[in-house]
Amino acid sequence: ELRSYTWIVRSYVNLYENLFEQFQRGNCPQSFWHKSALELKAISATPGMKFFREQNTFHQELFEFLDRMEEDPGKVITLSLKH
Repeated sequence: ELRSYTWIVRSYVNLYENLFEQFQRGNCPQSFWHKSALELKAISATPGMKFFREQNTFHQELFEFLDRMEEDPGKVITLSLKH
């Protein structure tokens, strides 16, 4: 199960990694990237994603960028049912 989880998360994060690269090259508007980055930042705070980040350093630059981003609580989208 852990292997399957890792591959699913890796595939998911790869989509954001691609978008991050496009943003860095100037091919993705800042407003679109910011919205997407806030979504991933919120998800990256979940226990499963924290475990993934500890075990996988491939996306380190992306996650470091997210860690430095300031959050706008009114715009952050989370998948958590807890408030």
